[in-house]
Amino acid sequence: MKKRKFHTAEEKQFILAQGDANGVAQTCREHGIANSLYYRWSKILKENGPEGLAGKRSSPSPEMAELAQMKSENALLKRLLAEKEMELSLAKDLIKKKSLTATK
Repeated sequence: MKKRKFHTAEEKQFILAQGDANGVAQTCREHGIANSLYYRWSKILKENGPEGLAGKRSSPSPEMAELAQMKSENALLKRLLAEKEMELSLAKDLIKKKSLTATK
């Protein structure tokens, strides 16, 4: 199985520029990429600029990292709250059962 190659944003821009100059098919063969990948990069470049070519593997901005951390903390707190609510509900049910058996 062939190992997957990840291109940097600079490499992608170079390949796109070379494709404009030499032709898409020839450039794709030289770099071993599919024509569809070339056109996908071209579309991303047109829509998002050079920053869009960085892809998902680039490091997230500090704001995004902080947001992700806050989301995970929020999920943890929600889970802890749900567990406590369950414990309270069980304790109330147990107290009701004890009070019903004590009155009989």
